[in-house]
Amino acid sequence: DPLALHATLELGATATEPLTLTNTGAADAGWQIVEAGSGVVWLTESPLTGTLVANTGEQVVDVNFDASQVAQPGDYYVNLRINSNDPTSPFVVPVTMTVTPPASWGQLTGQVSSTGRCDVNLAPLAGAGVLVESWLTDVNTVTVSLLEEGFEGTTFPPAGWAAHNVDGGGSQWARSIANPHTGNASALHNYSSAGMQDGWLVTPAIAVPTVGTPELTFWEYTSYPTWYEKHSLWVCTGGCDTPPAN
Repeated sequence: DPLALHATLELGATATEPLTLTNTGAADAGWQIVEAGSGVVWLTESPLTGTLVANTGEQVVDVNFDASQVAQPGDYYVNLRINSNDPTSPFVVPVTMTVTPPASWGQLTGQVSSTGRCDVNLAPLAGAGVLVESWLTDVNTVTVSLLEEGFEGTTFPPAGWAAHNVDGGGSQWARSIANPHTGNASALHNYSSAGMQDGWLVTPAIAVPTVGTPELTFWEYTSYPTWYEKHSLWVCTGGCDTPPAN
């Protein structure tokens, strides 16, 4: 209790929220808290392990949020997995830290547009690099995200995406909450006893800018790392409605 934890705090601040574990069963229950994912430096828990006695056992766990461990305001997510000898284990508690900017920060807004032809038919320029210079700071490069997807929404595939089950049987791409890196969800293509699987998950079309240094990053989790599995990344510039044949 509660079923989820959320703290809102200013960049650089800290906060603690209680998480109460109880045992109403007829046997003692050993438990352990594990963070789903690695590198979650902004969250700690105390204690991490213990035993709840039968029927009346209770333990309050301090969940500590530290917004000094992140660089920017925004929402940060992780799942706490509570492992125990309960048959329904693990119990998952979603945790969100919302970091707000300090009062001393300003906000710069605007839109970078192309010059069109002779300054006619201006259009937003996706992925443009912006240099911000002031008497307070050095010149900084601003990174613009062309596409970001964490599959948090329940609609799958997300709007503009497409999933192709080329082999026509077995498993297909689906949304999963089993092994997220951050947040509460990810995209999953599972193995199948039907044989070799050939499935593609396709992003919306992305206009890659001709300036700057475009970068593609993603996280991947393999259920059976000792098995041979071919994972391909396809960059398509035309005729992208049909996936490539393996």
